[in-house]
Parts: sequence; C-alpha cells; structure tokens
Amino acid sequence: MEIKPKHIDVDITKGRYDKRFIFLLISLLTFLFGALLIPSAFTQYLNPLFMIQFAFAGLLLFRNHKRSIYRLVYIMIFLLLVFEGVKMASASSKAVNIIHDTTYIIYFIIMTFEVFRQILLARRVDYNMVAGAFCGFLMLGIMSSFVLSVIAIANPNAFKGISTTSFDNTFQDLIYYSFVSILTIGYGDITPVTSTARRASLLIGIFGYFYNIFVIGITIAKFMVQQQEHRNS
Repeated sequence: MEIKPKHIDVDITKGRYDKRFIFLLISLLTFLFGALLIPSAFTQYLNPLFMIQFAFAGLLLFRNHKRSIYRLVYIMIFLLLVFEGVKMASASSKAVNIIHDTTYIIYFIIMTFEVFRQILLARRVDYNMVAGAFCGFLMLGIMSSFVLSVIAIANPNAFKGISTTSFDNTFQDLIYYSFVSILTIGYGDITPVTSTARRASLLIGIFGYFYNIFVIGITIAKFMVQQQEHRNS
C-alpha cells in the first residue's frame, strides 16, 4: 500500500478547498480592474482591502500545506499588513515603498510557486485548473510590476513614459507595462531606458512566454489522459 504525505497529495478539483482558485482569481481581477468601478477619489483607500483579499486567498491556498510553510505565509501576511499601514502613514518615503514592494514580491513568488505546484498535481482539467492557470498568469504580471516599481523607485529615469507624480500612479503605469510586455503587445508608449530596466523587461517577457508554453503543454497532456481514461471506463 502506497502512503503519500498529506502535504503532497493535493487535488485542487476535490475537497473543501475546491474554490480556492476561484476566490484568488476574483481577488486578482478586483485588484487589477476594481478601480474601473470606483471613483478615483477613493482608489487610494483600496490597497488595504486588496491586502485583506490576498491574505485570505493565501490562507486558503496553503491551508493543507506543511505547517512550516503555513506559518511562513502567516508571517508574510502580517508583514504586508504592517508595511501597508506604515506606507499609508508615510507615503512619500522611498525606503518604505521599496520595502513594501520587496515584501509583496516575496509573497507573490511564494504564492505563484504554490499555484504552479497545484496545477502540476491537479488530476483533472476542469474550471478549477483553468482558474488556477489564469491566476498564475495574472500573478506573474502583478509580481513583475512590483519588481519594475522597485527599479523605478531606485531610479526615477529607468522608464520613459510613466507618471512620476506619485508612487501609486507609477505603479499603475508599470502594471500596464508589465502585462503589455508579457502579452508581447508592445505599444511603445512606455519604454525601458536603463540597462537594469531593459534586462528586467526582457526577463518578464521570457517568463511570460515560458509560462504560456508550460501551462498549455500541461493542460493538453492532462486533458488527453483524462479523455483516454474516460474512453476506457
């Protein structure tokens, strides 16, 4: 009889955690497009709400993982909440913005890796896996925008065509630029100027291209196996 560790035997299509990717997807879409439905005067107050959404989504995502990993997620969420409060109290602080973004980058790297892991372990191709794959793509773009924002904070002249009136405006422009780069649209309205910005943009494009091939390959392979099992049953 084969015995598998509980933290490895994960099936995102079954059990009480089957809606985790749906909630995460809603959180990511709200973060990206929620401002379209809310007056601009109130957008500055949305970040704490987004952080609460991401915190809850992270707890659901890692709920049946190793205890050490789960504790790490708790610590990261606590740090993000603290830095979010500090940032609101000192929005003009360059150091606070860099620490805030770096913490977000680490948190999103952990979450993105877990999303990839659970996609690999998924036994079926259904709406859960599709939602998980979509989440991975969106998280890759958001994580890239945090990386680019750190570069822009360290050197305000790293990108041409972005707003430098405030950190939030810069970040919104870099979210747009990040997804345009990953999708290989390349409008040209925002361009990297420094070598660091150019290399980061190139790395984002490579990761985006690899992700598309990786996820499409896994999805097709799992779907073919699923169809074969269905025909044999």
